[in-house]
Amino acid sequence: MRRTMLVLGLTSDVAVKQRGGGKGMKTLSLKGLSGVLAIALVLGGIATETWAVEKGRFRGRAVLVLTKYEESIVPDAPGHVLSQYERDGVFFNETGGTFLDTARYQVIGRGDKSQDGLTANGYKIFTMPDGSQIFAKFEGKFSGGHLVGTLMLIGGTGKYQGVKGHATWDLYKVTDKVSWDIVEGEYELP
Repeated sequence: MRRTMLVLGLTSDVAVKQRGGGKGMKTLSLKGLSGVLAIALVLGGIATETWAVEKGRFRGRAVLVLTKYEESIVPDAPGHVLSQYERDGVFFNETGGTFLDTARYQVIGRGDKSQDGLTANGYKIFTMPDGSQIFAKFEGKFSGGHLVGTLMLIGGTGKYQGVKGHATWDLYKVTDKVSWDIVEGEYELP
């Protein structure tokens, strides 16, 4: 039976020694071994950079002003109203860091108010001071005197391209036009 053993030294030479029937040691020189190793290191660095992910948690408060509101009465039941609205304001990150800090915060939503309660859904847009944006899709319902719900971070632009995540939100009306919102969640950037 012949067994072959591969021995790597500190040089770029590779020695193949045959035992049990071979005579001596045969040496095979691979001058390109250092080049192969360099390519592997470069590709490893690219893969690490490509696969590097930033993850974090955030919590913040926002002040929002109602800028547009339209409603339509649905005649299927007393008090059934569909609405479309827009809110505009600013979001302050309470956990530190720059994620969403002092972002312009816009909400484009729909409401469905009936005898069963009020539900809401739509989109939230966060625009950072550098112009980068994060887009979120939300849904919620009226509970305990205020609106509560969830949102999914579905994409972004600039340094937030490819962002993913989720959060909860809690919206309180201060007046007919002004409300404040608490948003808390997690994000992931590629």
